[in-house]
Amino acid sequence: MITANIDINKNKLEEFVRVLLPEYYEILSENTEKNICITVNETVNETLQLITVKSSVIIGDKTVKETELSYEKIGYDYFDQAEVMAKTSLLKLFGKEKEYKWGALIGVRPTKIVGRFLSMGLSYEKIEEILKNIYFVSNEKIKLLLGIVKRQEKYLDRETIGVYIGVAFCPTKCTYCSFPAYLLKGKYAERYDEYIESLYNETAEIGKFSKEEKLKINTIYIGGGTPSILSAEEIEKLLLTVKENYDLQSLREFTFEAGRVDTLDEEKLRIIYQNKVDRISINPQTMNDATFGKIGRNHNSNDVREVFSLARQIGFDNINMDLIMGLTGESIEDMQYSVDEIIKLDPQSITIHCLAAVSYTHLTLP
Repeated sequence: MITANIDINKNKLEEFVRVLLPEYYEILSENTEKNICITVNETVNETLQLITVKSSVIIGDKTVKETELSYEKIGYDYFDQAEVMAKTSLLKLFGKEKEYKWGALIGVRPTKIVGRFLSMGLSYEKIEEILKNIYFVSNEKIKLLLGIVKRQEKYLDRETIGVYIGVAFCPTKCTYCSFPAYLLKGKYAERYDEYIESLYNETAEIGKFSKEEKLKINTIYIGGGTPSILSAEEIEKLLLTVKENYDLQSLREFTFEAGRVDTLDEEKLRIIYQNKVDRISINPQTMNDATFGKIGRNHNSNDVREVFSLARQIGFDNINMDLIMGLTGESIEDMQYSVDEIIKLDPQSITIHCLAAVSYTHLTLP
């Protein structure tokens, strides 16, 4: 059990422990008398305000292990600093502060953290200090992260916005997935119709708001979950909602994430194409048939090839495909095979995600 004296998302904190401290998560789950207590205090001295985080392992009423972190308060805009420090204090508590090169940074877009600090007016030197002392990121990864952000800066378009429309349902839950995505059964099925209607309404309202504020939209991305789990009629209604409520004059790219080939057919693909979507993302994650069942997918590599070919026949000339490196039981040779098979299909882009720390010494892209 984990307790804290601040308003902190307990589920996220528990997920952090489960992923980065798995051996201790099991112990905590099995021993109801063993608790982790996090205490956060803000103190002010003559020169600066400090956030101090103390983490303790308590068995019964006895503290058996504790550690403390202190760092200056960065600013009002960094509202979740205490929560971040609570997580890194757990790494320190269990002696893991140097084990992970990315420290406490978890998620798929670490560059957003740097972008957020830049928007707060912080220098790269200060950001490097924060990444090292609050997030426990290694020097190697700090250099990589800041280098990528600096390279991206000249491409950032600050005059327009992007719109993301999320469909939080999937046919099955992939074993590697930690995104908000729910199965169409049980309590979630009972509220599916309500959810879809809310999705239409919110999509329309965001479009109206963007018009009122004269915001220029350069990209729209319909993602998930699995957007193609919607019926053909529901997909058409969602796309018409966008067309009727958004000013699309500045639109440069309109993407529909057609990720799960087991949810696609010719009718759905034609509706997507006919409603001016100019990019789709077909995401097999692997092309090894033995892996699909292990990760919770109800299709095989031939299904992927057939849907890709069908999309080309319909007219899609901008197709992305996702692969994940490090899936359960896959070797370097398995991953190389997936890359080679995807290249044969000749998509316009390939996105490669890394699920775990694996070696790419012999993994090649042309």
